[in-house]
Amino acid sequence: MKARQLLPKHMWLYTHVANKMARAFYEKNGFVAEKFGVSPEPESEPDVEYHWWANPLRK
Repeated sequence: MKARQLLPKHMWLYTHVANKMARAFYEKNGFVAEKFGVSPEPESEPDVEYHWWANPLRK
């Protein structure tokens, strides 16, 4: 994954809770949902913050 070459220790991203395909992809690739909230206006939709750590024990 190109992103892991650019950010080899830690990455985070947001997606809408309703985006089930993206959420399944991220979870399959080791991302963990850490926070749930609401995206900024004008969307104002429920969102989820995902994190991936190269070494999850060293957060």
